[in-house]
Amino acid sequence: RDLLPIVYKRLAEEWGVVATAEECTAYGESVKDWPAFADSAEALRYLKQHYKLIILSNVDNKSFSFSNKKLGVDFDAGRASRLRSSRLPCWLPPEPTGPISAATPTASCRA
Repeated sequence: RDLLPIVYKRLAEEWGVVATAEECTAYGESVKDWPAFADSAEALRYLKQHYKLIILSNVDNKSFSFSNKKLGVDFDAGRASRLRSSRLPCWLPPEPTGPISAATPTASCRA
């Protein structure tokens, strides 16, 4: 929501198009209206039957909450990005070298 209005404005300027502050803001807030890809919800429901699902998204938590409602699946861990942060919100462990077990590290997310 914070980054998209800036990108919209910069692209408009680069392309020589006039964009008002209201248009830039409206574009930034439009994420909540973006549809999920047609096959995403069904694929995630299938995967959820066999795997734990972790979300790592490049949108903020509030914006992702709208997408998540459209996907209709509960993620087991993860979080959306903090656009103003220079660090990743989640740490993913290295690929396991042996068999995966209950002792294998999983993603760790900061509050």
